[in-house]
Amino acid sequence: MTFLILCLYFVFVIIRPHEWFKATEEWEVARYTVLVCAVAYVMFEDNKFWPKQLTLLLGVALAILLSMLFTGWVGGGVTRMGIFFFSSVIPVLLIGNIVKHQWQVEWLMRIMVLATCIMVYHGYVQMNSPLGIGWSGQGLIMDRATYIGVYSDPNDFGMYVLITLPMMFYLLGQSQSFFGKNYYRLAILASMYGIWISNSRGTLVGALVLAGYYFYKKFGMVKSSIVGVITFPAILWVTGKFRTIDLDENSAQDRVLAWYDGFHMFLDNVLFGIGKGWFTDFHELTAHNSYILVMAELGLFGFVFWFGCLCFSMLQMSGVFADKVSKIQTTMFYSLLAFASTGFFLSRSFSNILYILLGLSAAVWWQKYHQDKESKPSTKKLKGDEQTFDIAEVQTKQMSMALVIAPIAVVFIYLVIKILLII
Repeated sequence: MTFLILCLYFVFVIIRPHEWFKATEEWEVARYTVLVCAVAYVMFEDNKFWPKQLTLLLGVALAILLSMLFTGWVGGGVTRMGIFFFSSVIPVLLIGNIVKHQWQVEWLMRIMVLATCIMVYHGYVQMNSPLGIGWSGQGLIMDRATYIGVYSDPNDFGMYVLITLPMMFYLLGQSQSFFGKNYYRLAILASMYGIWISNSRGTLVGALVLAGYYFYKKFGMVKSSIVGVITFPAILWVTGKFRTIDLDENSAQDRVLAWYDGFHMFLDNVLFGIGKGWFTDFHELTAHNSYILVMAELGLFGFVFWFGCLCFSMLQMSGVFADKVSKIQTTMFYSLLAFASTGFFLSRSFSNILYILLGLSAAVWWQKYHQDKESKPSTKKLKGDEQTFDIAEVQTKQMSMALVIAPIAVVFIYLVIKILLII
């Protein structure tokens, strides 16, 4: 029953059917659903465990509180920490604990893929409507497809579609039926169309990152470089059909300047930042960068925990310090990579899709290393390809590596901004 409630949460927070109608669009169904799910989890779920992601997210929650305390607004700090805890920490806890089996992960992926198909169909209706309005009443934005709720921005629309693309390929490989295989083939084609009509440069860059990494892992550096050279004219043609990716364009210049100003906000308030949600009080635009937004608002303290959580999950799914990764781990890694790459062009540091991915990653890790109800993944000894290792030690190494990479990422982001300003 608890898993069924979690499925309903996915439906209400992603597909959002209650927002299709004027009479119910203001209903906070997702919030009530997660509350019911939390109660059911406490009452009915056995064998609870604490995903390491939660430890890092609690660090983010503390950073939110401290960032507001140092501005002098104590009440705002408590409120915003509470919102983050409710909308991000609790879903990760629930997903990581309730999703105990691979088939449950696959069902949640199916819901996410279905959501993509619905979003793309909505975008198709918009693109073919004389008024540019979809069946939900939501219209195009600058001739770019949108959905509803948190996906009413074309960039969010494109990001979500790209995140679910690896899941479609995974489910296609797992499907045994004629209907299933063709459904996922059509879903893949639909997602590519969705990326096209989103006309999002960040999504396009993310798609190229996924493709480049796939070819690198599949064929190695030399062969993937050859493929890149061969396909370069096609890539230029495709990018030419999108909104021009040109640093001389006003929106691109504004974005780079927002990054630059955001980095200086970080330098002026290195430790705890300017305060959660206060970026637009110091700059007329949002950061247009998930990393810089966290750096500016939460400082180095918050960024290390936030980036560390994302990086830690990617290290887990890529199998660093562990044994051979499973197909579902690889799928989750690509979905996280999709967020990480598109997030460089969007301020989506606290978007629910990120924390859904973090929760699913925690669940996938637990499933791989938890073989019976009496054992805990933190103590189980497993044999890798060449050595025997302890899961607690593996997780400690992964977390340490993620926390070390975080400050290095700050330097990398600074160098990227300087290069873009020179160009």
